[in-house]
Order: sequence, then C-alpha cells, then structure tokens
Amino acid sequence: MHNTFMAVVERSHDKYTAYCPEIPEVKIDSRTKIEALAALRVALIQALDERRGRAVDNATPNTIFESITVG
Repeated sequence: MHNTFMAVVERSHDKYTAYCPEIPEVKIDSRTKIEALAALRVALIQALDERRGRAVDNATPNTIFESITVG
C-alpha cells in the first residue's frame, strides 16, 4: 500500500523534531533532519500496522475489509 503524508520538521537548538499532522501521535526527536525523517518513516509504518492489527482484532464476523486508494 502506498500512502503519502506530510512531514513537518522543526529545528530547536540541538535537535530536530519531526511529526505528521495526519497521525499526530507519531513524533520523533533526533540530532539531524535526515535521522528525524528516517525515524519518522519507520514510526509511521509501525503506527499504521498497529492500527490495522487492532481493526482486524476487533472485527466482528460480519466485517468486510476493502482496500482503497486516496489521492
């Protein structure tokens, strides 16, 4: 599945903070912008996998799963 998300990177004195407005619970602090973006990518994949897993775990016998593409 291919998704595109906005990455916001903010620089403070000694670190970069990266987050995704679409999934606000994922927020990364790192020493460099490149490290922050790489870690954000991994964290977003993990967050989406966890959400999908919870959806499957909480599904009823009548649940139908479909894939859609947005964008």
